[in-house]
Amino acid sequence: MKLASVPARRGNRWKAAAFLCLVVVMAGCLPQLDNARPADEPQVSASAQRGGQLGRTATSTRPAMARYDDRVLPKPNPVLSLVGAADFDVSGLTSAQRHWYERLWKAADASLGDMVDRVANDDSYDIGRWAFQFNHALLVGLRATGDLAFLDAVDEVAETIRGQLDDAWCGGVDRSVSLGARYGIVDEGDGYLNFRYRSGSSIHHCRDTSDLDEALTHGHLALLMHAYHVNRGNPSPRKIDYGERADFWLDYLINHFEPKWRGRSGVQWPDMDFIDLKFCHTYHQMLLYYAFVGWRLQDDGSPDAGPYLRQALRLTDAMFEVDYDRRERQPGGFTDVETPLGDAVVYSFGAPGATGVSDTHLEACPVTYARYMMTSILNLYLEGFPRWDDAIMGRLGHGIAHFVMDTDPVTDRPDPFAAGVAGDDGAAGIVPTEYRDRMSLSRYTITPFAALSRWETSGTMLRISLDAYAAWEGDVDLPQRVYIPASMLVVTTLDGDRGLP
Repeated sequence: MKLASVPARRGNRWKAAAFLCLVVVMAGCLPQLDNARPADEPQVSASAQRGGQLGRTATSTRPAMARYDDRVLPKPNPVLSLVGAADFDVSGLTSAQRHWYERLWKAADASLGDMVDRVANDDSYDIGRWAFQFNHALLVGLRATGDLAFLDAVDEVAETIRGQLDDAWCGGVDRSVSLGARYGIVDEGDGYLNFRYRSGSSIHHCRDTSDLDEALTHGHLALLMHAYHVNRGNPSPRKIDYGERADFWLDYLINHFEPKWRGRSGVQWPDMDFIDLKFCHTYHQMLLYYAFVGWRLQDDGSPDAGPYLRQALRLTDAMFEVDYDRRERQPGGFTDVETPLGDAVVYSFGAPGATGVSDTHLEACPVTYARYMMTSILNLYLEGFPRWDDAIMGRLGHGIAHFVMDTDPVTDRPDPFAAGVAGDDGAAGIVPTEYRDRMSLSRYTITPFAALSRWETSGTMLRISLDAYAAWEGDVDLPQRVYIPASMLVVTTLDGDRGLP
C-alpha cells in the first residue's frame, strides 16, 4: 500500500478514532495471533495484530528533497548495508566471519524464544531496551553477511511486539493522569494505538505516558521499519512480505506515536521537539527515529522528509559542538580527552540541550545507559550518517577501553567495569557517575561495546571482550547470548582476522 504524506496525518483526532472504529468492524475477517492474551487484559484488534492497514492512500508527487540546512544529505552510502543478498551463500564468508556467524546463529537459536516471550509481556521497557539490543545484534548479522534469515528471526520478535498494540491502558488505572507543564493531563483512549509501561510502580505503570520509554521504544521501531523497507522485494526465506511490515511500522510511527506526543506537548508540524530526549540513551535512539523516518519519506518522494533529516543533523551537531559546563548546569556532547590508549571522548548523562537538569544529568553517562547509546551510534556509523565516522568511533572506543575497562583480568572481581564513561574519578571536568554502580561481567556481555574493538587501537578492548565472552559463556561453542558474537562480526567484517579469539 502507499502511505499518506505527513501533513495528511495531522488532522483532528476524531478522524483517527473513526478510522479505528472501521478497522474494528472489519477485524473479524483478518487472522488472529497465536499467542493469546490474559482474559483480564484489553484485547488487541485483529488488524493491529496482523497487518491491519492503519494508513491512508494519498501520496505526495513532489520530488524528494535533497538539501537540508544548506548541506547536501544524499542517500546514505552504508559501511555495512542492511540490504540482504538474495543469493546468500555461507561459503562466501571469510573464516573469521564464519566463526562468529555460526556462534551468532547458535546464540540466536538458544535465545530467540525467550525474547519473544519477553516482548509478549506487553512492556515498553523491554521493547525499548532488551528487544532493541537483541534485534540490533541480529541485524548486524544481516549487515555483515547478507543472510536474510536474520531479518526473518527479527520478524518473530517484531510481530509479537506488533501484537501488543492497543488504544488502551491496563490494570484498572485511572483514565487520566497529569504529567505536568510540558504534557498536561493525558487521557486513556485517545484514538492512537500504544504500548504500555509495566516495569515499576510510578504513575506511568500500565500507561503510555513515560516519554523516556516511549523514545527508546520508537527509535527501535524506526530501525526495524528501515530494515524491512530496504529489503522490500527481496525474497524472504520465510515468505515474509517485508514491504507490508515496513509500511505498517511507518504508518504507526507517523500516524499514532508522533501525533499522540505532538498533541500532549503542543508542538505542531514541522517542529520536531515534540518529546523530551533528556538523557544520553534516549537522545540517540530518537536520533535513529528522525534519520530513518526521514530517509524513508525521502524514498517515498515526500517533501516531509526535510524536517526529520534536519532534526537528525541538529542532534548530531549538538553532540559534537555543545560544551559541557557544570557551573552553568549545562549537560553537553562529546568532550575530548587524552588517554594512554589514544584520543578519547567522555560525555554526560544529560543530553545536550536538556532543561530542568539535576545533579544526575551532570554526571558522566552511566555505562548501563551508554550501551543503548552505543547501539544507536553503531547503526548511525554503519548507515553512513554524516559525522559518525571512523574518527569518532576510535575516540569512543579509547574512552570505553581506558575509563570503563579499569580492572584486568576481568574475572578477578564481581563488578570489573566502571560505573560511568568517565571512570571512577571523572574526566575532562565531567564528574563521575554516582547514579549507577559498577558493571558486572554478565551485564558487559549484553553490550555492543566489543564492536568498538575495530577502532580501539591498543587491543585492550578486544582482549577483554573475548575474555569476558569466554568467562561468561563457559562453552563458547554453545553460546546463549548474541551480543558479543554480533559485535565480533562487525570487527571481522571490517578488520579481517583481527576478531578471531
